[in-house]
Amino acid sequence: MDVKNIGGNREEFVKANDGEYYRNNCELRNGEIICSERNVIINNGYAHKLPDTCRLIDNYIFDRDNTRIISAERYVTEQETRAKIIAQNGSASTPQAINQQVSYFMKENFKENDAFLNSLGKINGFKISKLENGENLISIETEKGENVELTYGKHDQITSVRDQNSVIIGDNYLDKSKGIKEFSVPNAKHIGDRVLLNAHSLETLDAKNAGSIGEHSFTATHLRELDVPNLRNLGYGAFAIGNFCSINAPKLENMWGSNFFAINSQKSFAKTVFDSAKLPDQIDAFNQNPSQFIDKVVKNYLGIGISSPEDIKALPKEALTVVDLNNLSQMGSGCFYETFDLKKLNVPKLGPASHKPDLVLCSKKVLTDYETDFKQGEIFSPKSAFEEELFAKCVNAVADYQQMLLEQDNDSNQLVETQPETIQNSTRPSLSAQEAQDLLKSKFVAKAKDDEENITPVQDDSKDLCE
Repeated sequence: MDVKNIGGNREEFVKANDGEYYRNNCELRNGEIICSERNVIINNGYAHKLPDTCRLIDNYIFDRDNTRIISAERYVTEQETRAKIIAQNGSASTPQAINQQVSYFMKENFKENDAFLNSLGKINGFKISKLENGENLISIETEKGENVELTYGKHDQITSVRDQNSVIIGDNYLDKSKGIKEFSVPNAKHIGDRVLLNAHSLETLDAKNAGSIGEHSFTATHLRELDVPNLRNLGYGAFAIGNFCSINAPKLENMWGSNFFAINSQKSFAKTVFDSAKLPDQIDAFNQNPSQFIDKVVKNYLGIGISSPEDIKALPKEALTVVDLNNLSQMGSGCFYETFDLKKLNVPKLGPASHKPDLVLCSKKVLTDYETDFKQGEIFSPKSAFEEELFAKCVNAVADYQQMLLEQDNDSNQLVETQPETIQNSTRPSLSAQEAQDLLKSKFVAKAKDDEENITPVQDDSKDLCE
């Protein structure tokens, strides 16, 4: 399948065998299965439209006919099995017999091991209703009578999760979902490994009762505030990258492994722009058109946490300034990387007998009473008047670029966006943000109006939960 990037994002669209491009919401089986919007699953290059009684959100299918929520992989496996049985038996088997054979095969050979589905258990039903902000609300009633709420947006991606009941959030919970901005699990005591691994747009987290968070959970996010008052143990790579402006973790004792709380801010990204702009063959291009230059930097950025203009829009002007971790006794290497604005790091229990981390505060001197306990990495500072002036220009250019993106957002709110079905045979692998907006304006508004889907709110009557 061909891949195209639209609008300067690394948000992929894949070209299926019908010649059309489909949004890549998530991948299964190492890319063999692509879950898209508008109820489309692409399996080995072939696009399949789900029946109207189903609703595909990320990699989950909400099946009204059978009152169930299943993974897209399970659905594909069921369909593949059904096709094989029909091919082998022809018209000899009745539909009922085929269904029985499919059920038997799935029971014996397919094990659904999905943390989100496991947390729900058996369900009584679900209802889908339209919200005033244009998103859609899914209310799920479990067999225990508990309620879990999801919202999803115009591209059929989960945007928020509210689970007031779960005490344990298992490994790989919603790890394929890319669009989650709000995650509320206020009663969770333990959060496993790789939870919301790909939710890089996460802005709000409610996990106030969590005592432990596993490895690589919330790895790269847009979180500005981290409020985890009961957290004691943090796994390797959790909260590796964020837009942190404040951290409240008074009980935190152990940060196992390495790489915590690297900061994305206007200044840290300006340092990335600076590293490219200072090259002799790049300085003129930067001076002539800083915005265009930054566009290219975003597209080619190899770090974590900056993959699209959306990430630039979320950058704080000033990030973390003070950190108090009064109970911290173990901290790995690579923590608080690129904390340009940090004024104080208070870690009184991280003394001579504790693990000595390397590369703490790699972009700034360690501003703490415990400086001798740290081995510092290379500290960035301009080495000449030229570099000092250029870095200042880069900081201003990033701020201007961010403002331009925000203003474009305001302008484009009047547009109806559609999937780029007809963008084919382009001579360029990607478009700038402005080019994509222009293309949407000129070609796709009319089609979007024709294709726009309206979801009728489901009545509150419990009998209609899955109809």
